[in-house]
Amino acid sequence: MNDPHYRIHSMTAFAREETTAAWGGLSVEMRSLNQRYLEIHPRLPEDFRSLEPAIRKQLQQAMSRGKVEVFLRFHPAHESGDAPLVLNETLARSLVDSLPALQAMAPGLQPASVGDLLRVPGLLRPEAPAMADIHRAAQELLDRVLQGLLQARAQEGRQIAEMIAGRLTQMQAICRELVQWLPEVRRQLKVRMEQRLAEMQVELDPGRVEQEFVLQAMKLDVDEELDRLQMHIQAMQALLGQRGPVGRKMDFLAQEMNREANTLGSKSVDARLSNAAVELKVLIEQIREQVQNIE
Repeated sequence: MNDPHYRIHSMTAFAREETTAAWGGLSVEMRSLNQRYLEIHPRLPEDFRSLEPAIRKQLQQAMSRGKVEVFLRFHPAHESGDAPLVLNETLARSLVDSLPALQAMAPGLQPASVGDLLRVPGLLRPEAPAMADIHRAAQELLDRVLQGLLQARAQEGRQIAEMIAGRLTQMQAICRELVQWLPEVRRQLKVRMEQRLAEMQVELDPGRVEQEFVLQAMKLDVDEELDRLQMHIQAMQALLGQRGPVGRKMDFLAQEMNREANTLGSKSVDARLSNAAVELKVLIEQIREQVQNIE
């Protein structure tokens, strides 16, 4: 689905990227889950702790709800033997200065070659990486992964919006049918009352009969519930097209819609109305389940 009308974001998403350079490799994973508020959990190596404030600020500016976990892993090149080697000049000078004394102590020994010296432990060592450069690379990688996470949240949000929009359309159709059925239901209610009274074969005051019908009709008066339900449906449809966090508002509307559907069911005196109330409650529950994922 690519309908730009739907702008809501899901709270559940995942993104991962990695990069390599002469100093080694970096990988970043971000995952976000449902949460009432925004919770940020960076998992950083000790040498990257200084990046945590910037990461928190970025995430706080980018989203408002969800539990977000950030995993940064660093694999130095020297651990895999790929790092450039540098000469330990202090040790090299000490060795060279010591050669004459060693030769004097053991005149029969062959003179040490450069290859012999290079085998001395510590004479060549991996070049220490410049952490400032690695931090910059890590921040760039974090930026890309964050954008990927936001895109994933938006993509899933559009899918959720499409599902909710479909359920809302079904609810509107049911409400329209109920509005059309109500006059017929009221007429049938009066007919049934008259039939029962006729079967009783007793003389009743017409005014009392009319009063009883009015009482029964009042119990069936669901016009206000239908009006409120349709207002809630329209409000939720409007939220689907809004930017920014709307999950809590939609959750509240879903609760209100469920309240109206319950009232419709409790007032029903007709199988069609009872069935319609059940269908509405099923659709509302499906919406409520999806709303829990919305930022």
